[in-house]
Amino acid sequence: MKNIMVHFSGWLEISPEKLMFVYDGHESRVKMGVIDGAVWSKLKAEDKKEYVLMNVYDAQAKCEDIEYTEIELTEQL
Repeated sequence: MKNIMVHFSGWLEISPEKLMFVYDGHESRVKMGVIDGAVWSKLKAEDKKEYVLMNVYDAQAKCEDIEYTEIELTEQL
């Protein structure tokens, strides 16, 4: 079975408290595992880079506004 590739572009607007990030940085540094967008927005730029968006689907479900400009599905070769 081939993997399916999902290509998309667009944007969403969401309250910081509804957006969740998970720590994905250096294990040697002690950081909070999961934080919301309000905490993330107060971090220094270099610390923000150590967190990734937890779940795009949740962000889409909780957002105030959203627009897709393109969604394309393809199968990998």
